[in-house]
Amino acid sequence: MKFGNSEKGLMLNKDEIINLCKLIVQDYPGWEFSAGAFKNKKELKHSVKIVDPTWSFSPGSALMQPVAGFLNKEAGKVIKHIYGEPFELTSWVRLESLNRDYVGGIRFYDIESDKAEDVIRQMFDEGLSVLDKYYDFSSEENLLRSAPKNIEGQFGVQYCIMMAILGDYDFVRKYRSNEIKTDIPKLMNRIDEVMRYFNIV
Repeated sequence: MKFGNSEKGLMLNKDEIINLCKLIVQDYPGWEFSAGAFKNKKELKHSVKIVDPTWSFSPGSALMQPVAGFLNKEAGKVIKHIYGEPFELTSWVRLESLNRDYVGGIRFYDIESDKAEDVIRQMFDEGLSVLDKYYDFSSEENLLRSAPKNIEGQFGVQYCIMMAILGDYDFVRKYRSNEIKTDIPKLMNRIDEVMRYFNIV
């Protein structure tokens, strides 16, 4: 596949990068590239596997700060009810080795156009490895229980939602109180919304 900037050393533009992602994903059965991320919507009924480059585009540059995780459909409904808008990911893990290699992420203006496909494939393959390493997709319960326990800020709200779906209301109560402590202030108004949604008293 040829791109308008296909000569060595030239930066790919946004459309070329997106088209390259759509080309790459064809080699991975069950996966698609939509809304800026690699997604597997077919393997699980309850959740969507996601490898998200989290692209940031600006004139003359593109930044990729990749994460891998999942969107649980039930948690997505709760999040939309509480926030009034959907979140793409219920839980996610940064692709640390790639993020360490490039300060602030992978900057495509530092990557020659003929190397872009290799970089994106490396990112996607590492994302798949991260999914296998951190998450148990054998059942919805096992998946929610296997999500890394990040209780800070927005992560804490989403973790409470997952625990509430599992019926672990005691965790949510402890989080709302000072029994479970965090390094940054908790989003108490959001936690109160979670408790109201699940009728936790």
